[in-house]
Amino acid sequence: MVHALVILAVVLVAGLPFVPDVSIWGLEADCARWIARADAGRADWFTQTFNRQHFAGYRPIMALTLTLDWWLGGGRLEPEVWRWTDLVAHVAVVVSIVPLGRALLPRSPWWVPWLAALLFAIHPVAEEVVPWLNRRSYSLSSLGANLALVAWLRAQSRVDRKSTRLNSSHANIS
Repeated sequence: MVHALVILAVVLVAGLPFVPDVSIWGLEADCARWIARADAGRADWFTQTFNRQHFAGYRPIMALTLTLDWWLGGGRLEPEVWRWTDLVAHVAVVVSIVPLGRALLPRSPWWVPWLAALLFAIHPVAEEVVPWLNRRSYSLSSLGANLALVAWLRAQSRVDRKSTRLNSSHANIS
């Protein structure tokens, strides 16, 4: 029960401050251009999504999430779908801190990774990411990096355990 309450608290702390922003369009100048380019029905959609000259650099995964938003919203230009995607991405990054913390500190108490996630959730840098549509790539790249680090650390621990078993069985043979 305590674990469930901690999970709920971290998710609420990560997401609630940004719920009022859900119905507001981004204020950045290129927001309308990014949204217009997300329509997969456009003749140049493939080029805009996968060409190195789109947006502010090569960000095809972000472009695909914008297309997904366009599709989920039925092509309507209402901010809720777009903003909820940003909010879900941010909460996913916060929650991804937990397995990363467990992989980095396997002997720590269960609550230590959750405390790290909570501290990340309340850090002021989130205010610079969630409300700005053109910064969705920050959340997506952070999520990818966190999950890649977790996978790598888990693979390393398996290799270390296997190596230890091989070394100990080799010592027994000698």
